[in-house]
Amino acid sequence: MDSSDDIIIPPPNIKQIIDKTIKYIINNDDGDEFLNRLHQNNNNLNNNNNFNFINKDDLYHKYFQYKLNKDKPKQINLTPLNDLEFLIDDNNDSNKRIISNKDDEIIKLTALFITINGENSINLIQKNFKSLLNFKFLDDDNSYHLIFLKYLKQFDKLINQQDLNIYKDRDDLLLQSFNRAKFDEFNNHKSKIKSKEKSNYLDIDWNDFKILETIEFNEIDQIMELNKPINLIDLKFRTLEEKIKQTNILQKKQISNNEEEIKLIQCPITGKLIDELKFQSHLNILLKDPNLSKIKQNYESKFQNQIDISNEDIINNLNSILKKS
Repeated sequence: MDSSDDIIIPPPNIKQIIDKTIKYIINNDDGDEFLNRLHQNNNNLNNNNNFNFINKDDLYHKYFQYKLNKDKPKQINLTPLNDLEFLIDDNNDSNKRIISNKDDEIIKLTALFITINGENSINLIQKNFKSLLNFKFLDDDNSYHLIFLKYLKQFDKLINQQDLNIYKDRDDLLLQSFNRAKFDEFNNHKSKIKSKEKSNYLDIDWNDFKILETIEFNEIDQIMELNKPINLIDLKFRTLEEKIKQTNILQKKQISNNEEEIKLIQCPITGKLIDELKFQSHLNILLKDPNLSKIKQNYESKFQNQIDISNEDIINNLNSILKKS
């Protein structure tokens, strides 16, 4: 920014509001109306002075005007292309006259009739229709007479091919005609779709609704940016994240429940805490260990009155003792 313009750059927070305000004014059709509302309501926005830059005496008004003029797109006047541009005489402004569709159609058909049947047919038309106001364009002093002459000239070029230097090649003419037909077909299809959408819209009973919640917007809300709308990919990602979290929570609960369900039993031989489900196999392994034969002998000596005490009997007795304890 040129320092010679005597423009003071506002602080970041004010600059952000100015930029958003300008963006809204440029991108919306009611931008000028919105600016007028800001002028009217500036003092009523809950004592908010963030919009003082719209006032001419404000310190940052020059910056606001500079940015608005700089960012505002330049208007470019585009001249629409015309398929029959060769028929238009730029030196005659009769085409710019305002005329109703009905009068224009009458003038056009009359000019076509005269072009096909010759200039003598003008007398026939004047004799039969001169009293009607719609045919006053046949008079030289009528404002529509120039339009009538223009159509005569155009139809004469088309029908009699005078000074007509386009489409010398018949194949080119057929191609252009085919393209025009396809374009018209596309437009008709598009028009039918719009008509159907409009019909569906009118079929909706707009009075059959319930107000769930009322949201009030002020001038600041018109400028402040909303959160970006979520797209399908982000929605799928969030859903997947939520499923993973729920799965982890469920697994933790299952592990916790499993830990709570495990019961430990102290082995009377080794003194270690053994899982209740593994206690049987633990005893079997110990009783088969040759180093623990002395323990087995001491245990068997307590049952001298019994004969042929097996390892299975010993295990069952140990289990019964543990249950009683």
